[in-house]
Amino acid sequence: MSGRVRQRDGAVRQFLVCLVAMLVSALPALSASSDCVSDDKVEASTRIAACTRMIEDATEPLENRGIAYFKRGNALTERGDYDRAIADYSAFIGIAPTVASGYYNRGISWVFKGDYDKGIADLDKAISLDPKYGDAYYNRGVAWTFKGEDDRALADYDRAISLDPEDGRNYHNRGLIWSRKGDDDRAIADFDRAIRLNPNDVGSLNGRADALTGRGEEERALADYDKVISLDPKNAHAYYRRGNARLTGGDFDGAIADYNQ
Repeated sequence: MSGRVRQRDGAVRQFLVCLVAMLVSALPALSASSDCVSDDKVEASTRIAACTRMIEDATEPLENRGIAYFKRGNALTERGDYDRAIADYSAFIGIAPTVASGYYNRGISWVFKGDYDKGIADLDKAISLDPKYGDAYYNRGVAWTFKGEDDRALADYDRAISLDPEDGRNYHNRGLIWSRKGDDDRAIADFDRAIRLNPNDVGSLNGRADALTGRGEEERALADYDKVISLDPKNAHAYYRRGNARLTGGDFDGAIADYNQ
């Protein structure tokens, strides 16, 4: 098979942006609060226990307990416990309904669960509260991609790029959509931008090589596949596609070696 593989799941190579943190200057310098708000500096189970103590402490100000819900939600999401995380973000939203990050983080958890409609609804709300929330546009674009609505995803990546033109993930994901649509020129232009921002972006190097192959530029594609394999020696996609390019160029021994790999 020499035809290009247009992988929909490639758009989530750098799937959801990390959960946002929250300013915690209002918290007292107590050991429990310190462990609760320490993010990834402390193991998740320790953070969950510390936040739980704060939440259950009736003497804690409501604002502090809200932050504890938010931080516990982050730790639960890291552990893949999305149902409990969603419950905590919902509790935080009940305390701070105008803070965009609560909807944003809950939206990410919904998408991880596979409920893209609820994820999009929460990301919609985050954007309505903060229209310049670039990460929310990016992640909503990912959710639209999961739903197969590439045109709506393109619009979100366009908006995210306008807000932060130095974020290569948006170019990468937009390039994948252009590639699926068969527009290799636009795909290559986006992968070029992503690679300029991160020369070792394996996903964009693979994507550009695939698009170059689609234009019949096997030599340029080979250079990209070579670099992918040097960066990621177990990248089966690059070996397979490099094998195809070598086969097209008459390098049968090289193609066989790649297929073996």
